[in-house]
Amino acid sequence: MTSPIRIHHLADIVTVLPYRLGYHPDRSLVLLALDGRRLGMTARADLTTDARAAEATVRAMLAPLQRVPALRVLLVVYEDVEGESDAVLAAALDGLEPGGSQVLDVVVVRDGCWSVPTCAEGCCPARPTPLPDPADVPAVAELVARGVSPLADRRALDRVVEPVDPDLHPWRGRPGRPRRRTRRPSGARAWAEVLGTDPPGPGEPRSPSRPVALRAVDILADVRFRDALVGWLAPGVLPREAVDATVLALLEETLPRWGGMGSWTPRAGSPEARRALLETVLALARRVPESDGEGAAAVCSLAAQLAWAAGDGALARSAVLRARAADPGYRLALLVERLLDAGVPPPGTREEGEDRLAAG
Repeated sequence: MTSPIRIHHLADIVTVLPYRLGYHPDRSLVLLALDGRRLGMTARADLTTDARAAEATVRAMLAPLQRVPALRVLLVVYEDVEGESDAVLAAALDGLEPGGSQVLDVVVVRDGCWSVPTCAEGCCPARPTPLPDPADVPAVAELVARGVSPLADRRALDRVVEPVDPDLHPWRGRPGRPRRRTRRPSGARAWAEVLGTDPPGPGEPRSPSRPVALRAVDILADVRFRDALVGWLAPGVLPREAVDATVLALLEETLPRWGGMGSWTPRAGSPEARRALLETVLALARRVPESDGEGAAAVCSLAAQLAWAAGDGALARSAVLRARAADPGYRLALLVERLLDAGVPPPGTREEGEDRLAAG
């Protein structure tokens, strides 16, 4: 079990938010739900000054809250210009009231400063005050030690799953003939080589040969193999008994087990190893060209499932968007998208208790 990350002050929460989102938000409203003394759902929406667009945006953002009891909620707005969050913020406050959620504070972040104009007790700055240096926030140090660091912005997150110098091309026969399929033993050996026998170093994902990578992508067209691989790589997502027994035996004989793989226990393995596993799959996704619709959708959906299981909803969303762009009807991408839209937490998060607040 991973020890909780403890956060003591409101300023620390605001400083940690980019690490939780995976990127530095700009022109955004971020909702952070508190489930007891634990950080719960985090959701983000773009700012807009149009009242009708703001209502639609906030309605979609608040939808997951309808399936949970009333929560305490913190709202953080990131502005470039003073007052540009007014429409979205008003829509959020109106939308939260019927559900009984308690808005603890509204924090405004602008030009590297933060303020809490709603604070009635005088414990938070009413005027813009510089945010703490991340180096001075212990929770940030813990997250960095686990390999977590925010990207520059939301667009940089999308680029994590975009193809970079793709070198894998779909295997196609003559026009009208189906794509050639890789046999399961060959596909399993390819994934064993993609994953390696131990975690890669930080920022050093493996780059298997082109034939190996091609087989690893191609075998994902075998849905039973793909689903068993999801269960193997993301413990807790699927029960062991739900996967094909023949494929499972092949994976147990062939694939490595670092990072919690093959344990079938939610959140198994260290956060650092789970991140290394996700980076390995993302590196493979970046090698698949847009022209390979089925292959791109399969490997990006696999990456999305891993990102969701690791608690990185923003990255999971980016991977789903690329998967659906490659193949709009790809069923695994649609499944992960529904999980994200509904705000379903990944398996094991409540039991593990990560990101628990140490003080109010």
